[in-house]
Amino acid sequence: MEKKNKKEKNTEDGYIKLDINDLEKQDDEAEIDPREMYKILKEVAGGDMPAPMTVRVKYSSALQHLTGKDSEDMFMSYGAPFAFLLESVLETYPKLATKYGPGKLCFQVNGKSPAVFEPLLDEDEVRFFSVSEFSDLKYEEK
Repeated sequence: MEKKNKKEKNTEDGYIKLDINDLEKQDDEAEIDPREMYKILKEVAGGDMPAPMTVRVKYSSALQHLTGKDSEDMFMSYGAPFAFLLESVLETYPKLATKYGPGKLCFQVNGKSPAVFEPLLDEDEVRFFSVSEFSDLKYEEK
């Protein structure tokens, strides 16, 4: 059986397509199509995986200098709790946790304060603010 080149650039959406056997060889910096990753993970898990979803994460201007971006899409399992997203963001950007410790970050999911274990849904928008920015926003709304 002829082995195909599993690592192909998909010019349509800019993601790299890969096979499960290519994971160890994959460049850490390359973006992998989340749909392809879902297929691979589902194969590894034997088909028992929740559907993937995309959550849009937006960072306030005070936080952008620590994240290096104003927003990003995060891919998670459908219905994952807000706490999982929070932990993922703080692990990705440890300076956020250092500079804005407990009680110094505010969050909104679709414009409302989330419960820690609130399930997130596909295309939810999660905003991160510093306490002072959040206070300023509340003041401006009045």
